[in-house]
Amino acid sequence: MTVALGYSDDTGCVCTTWLAAWFSFLQWLTLNMHAGMELGFKPGKTDPPMEEMIWIGFYISTVAMKWGLPVDWMDKLRGTIAPWADGSKKDMTVRQADQILGSLQHASRVVKLGRGYFAELQGIKNALGSNLHPSRVFRTSLGVRGMMCMWTVLLENMSLTSAFISCKRQEFPHVGFSDA
Repeated sequence: MTVALGYSDDTGCVCTTWLAAWFSFLQWLTLNMHAGMELGFKPGKTDPPMEEMIWIGFYISTVAMKWGLPVDWMDKLRGTIAPWADGSKKDMTVRQADQILGSLQHASRVVKLGRGYFAELQGIKNALGSNLHPSRVFRTSLGVRGMMCMWTVLLENMSLTSAFISCKRQEFPHVGFSDA
């Protein structure tokens, strides 16, 4: 069985056997060739089947059924938010806030507990208005600094999560969710 996953202009494929993965990969290459589409074969552009990979900014381990954030990306994010987490910086530009919010929203796809820890920064940014110059500076609140501290701890301790697909049970044994 093969399942194709599309994301923007990227495509990923999950197969039940190694042979099916290679067969699907070769079929996909043939389909692109017949359609006249050129493929880039640089590392990370058109990769053959593998058990561990980094795809669209996530580390994926198909054997362990886990996905997470790449270690170097997490280190960079921790370094970015550290000055506000330790209190050495009190001000932030709109550009920095946008970059941090984007990174935290991406990270919250894996670190589910972190979803509630960027609302304070988003609230401050929304209160300033929508037509702001990227270099505009604003003062961060104690809540934003606490949020950055929490994200620092979360990124140090929760780098992987289960890659299960949730399915809603209608009846047995009770209404709820479980993995597929």
